[in-house]
Amino acid sequence: MPPKGPDKRAKPSRAIRRLVIWYRRNAAVTSLVDSATSAASSAANTAGNVAGTATSVAGNMANTVLQPLVFDPLRRLQRGLGGPGEDTPINDADRLWVAVDGMGGDYAPGPILEGCLRAVELLPLRVRFVAEAALLQAAVTAMGLQDELNEAVARGLIELVASGPSVGMDEEATVVRKKRDASINMAMDLVKQGQATAVYSAGNSGAVMASAIFRLGRLKSIDRPAIGALFPTKDTEQQVLVLDVGANMDCKPAYLHQWALLGHIYSRDVLQVAQPRIGLVNIGEEECKGNELCLRTYPLLAEEKRFVFAGNCEGRDILSGQFDVVVCDGFTGNVLLKFLESVGSVLLDVIKEELPRGRRGKVGSAFLINNLRRIKKRLDHAEHGGALLLGVDGVCVIGHGSSKALSVLSALRLAHSAASHGVMANLHALSETGSPIEPVACD
Repeated sequence: MPPKGPDKRAKPSRAIRRLVIWYRRNAAVTSLVDSATSAASSAANTAGNVAGTATSVAGNMANTVLQPLVFDPLRRLQRGLGGPGEDTPINDADRLWVAVDGMGGDYAPGPILEGCLRAVELLPLRVRFVAEAALLQAAVTAMGLQDELNEAVARGLIELVASGPSVGMDEEATVVRKKRDASINMAMDLVKQGQATAVYSAGNSGAVMASAIFRLGRLKSIDRPAIGALFPTKDTEQQVLVLDVGANMDCKPAYLHQWALLGHIYSRDVLQVAQPRIGLVNIGEEECKGNELCLRTYPLLAEEKRFVFAGNCEGRDILSGQFDVVVCDGFTGNVLLKFLESVGSVLLDVIKEELPRGRRGKVGSAFLINNLRRIKKRLDHAEHGGALLLGVDGVCVIGHGSSKALSVLSALRLAHSAASHGVMANLHALSETGSPIEPVACD
C-alpha cells in the first residue's frame, strides 16, 4: 500500500479554531454547543467538515437574529383540542361567534382588533367586535388595518358593534351598572341573547366580573365565581389551572370545594386531562398543616368522590406537573400570578448578567437569544392570553390588561376551546344535579 502523500487540504481558519476553543471554555453555553463541539472533534481531520460546521453555526445564528421564532403559548390547545393548524382550511360552517370587548385593555382598541383579525384567519370563529366607533376608526387608520378589516367584514368574519362610553381600567367595578351601553356590557348581552358563544375582554377585571354576574348570572350551585389561570409547568405539554387568582380575597371552605369541581370539569373538557389531579395550595403536605381555611377545606376535598384529590400542594410543587388543578383563596392566587409574571424577565436578566463580557459575550448571546426568548415567554403568564371566569352562566375569558395581538389570539383560542367542548353543558349539569361525574355529550 503506497504511503500517503502530504495533506494538501486547507487548514481551518484561525477564527474558526478560536470560536471552537471559546465554546469549550464557556460553561454558560455548554448545553447548546455540546453537539457542535462533538462534531468539530470528529471532523478534526477534515477541513471541509469543519468549514461546514462553521457554516451551519453561522446560519443558525443568522436565523436567530434575523427571524426569531414566534412562540405560541397555547399551541397545545390548537394542536390537541381540535383547532385547525395554520395551514388547514377552515370550514365556515364550523365557525363560532365570539363577542369581544374592543375597548378593554391598556392598548385598546387597535391591538385588540389586530388580534381578532389574526384569530379569524387561524381559528374557526367569527368575532362581534364591540367598541366606540370614533376611537376604533382612529385606531384602524393609525395602524393601517383598514383594508384587512374591510376584507374580514366583507367575508362575514368580523361584525362591528358600536358601543357607548367604555369602563376605564381605573374605575370601580360597580360602574357597569351606570354605563349600560359600555362595550363590556354589550358584549355580555350578546352571549346572554345567544348571538355569541363566548365573550372576551382584557379590560378592568373587576368590571368584567361584575358585568358577567349582572348580565349572565351565576350558576345555581356556585356561591362565588372564580378566575382560573393557566400556569406553565416543567412539562411543555402540560399546564396547571390555578383558581382563584384574584376574584375573591376572603373565602370559605365551601368556595374552594366548588372551585375544585369547576376546575375538574374545565381541565377534563378543555385541557383533555382524563383524570385531573386536584391540589390544595398549602404550606406543607401534611393534613394538619395550614391556616384555618386550609384545615377546614382539606376534609371536604378528601371526601369528595367526583374528582381525584391529590392532597396539599406546596408552592414549589405548583409548577412541578404533579397537579392539574390547584385551588386557593384569591389573595394567595393573585400573589402567585403576579410573582409568575415577573419570573420570565428576571430570569432573562440574571442569565444576561452571567454571560461573559465583551466581544465574546456578545457572540455567545447571539447564539442564546432565541432560547432565552422562548424561556421568557414560556414563564410569562401574560403570554398565555387569558383566564377563564368560572362559575358564571356563560363562557367568559378575561385577558391581561397589557394584551396585544398575540395574547388576544391565544385568549380567543381558549374561548373557542371552552365553547366547543361542552363546558357549559357540564357546568349546568353540576348546577342541576350536583354530580359532574360523566361529561355531557356535546353536539
